[in-house]
Amino acid sequence: MTGQVLIRKLNKEVLILKEEMRGIKKILFAPIKDPEGEYRKDFVKKILTRAKENPKYRFTTKEEFMAQVYERKE
Repeated sequence: MTGQVLIRKLNKEVLILKEEMRGIKKILFAPIKDPEGEYRKDFVKKILTRAKENPKYRFTTKEEFMAQVYERKE
């Protein structure tokens, strides 16, 4: 085989390996979804308990809810 043929073969193999690595990275670093939904049940229970304790918290959107959650420190 000539040098040019070997270079083409190596370039093809490198491209295949890069594509495989992209696939592996997508699988390994993909965000893990919560099987119960967007929020864990224990988290929702804790927040609802806090809402009963202090009824000043009102929210109608997800953004308002999260803003109020992060506002309160334990």
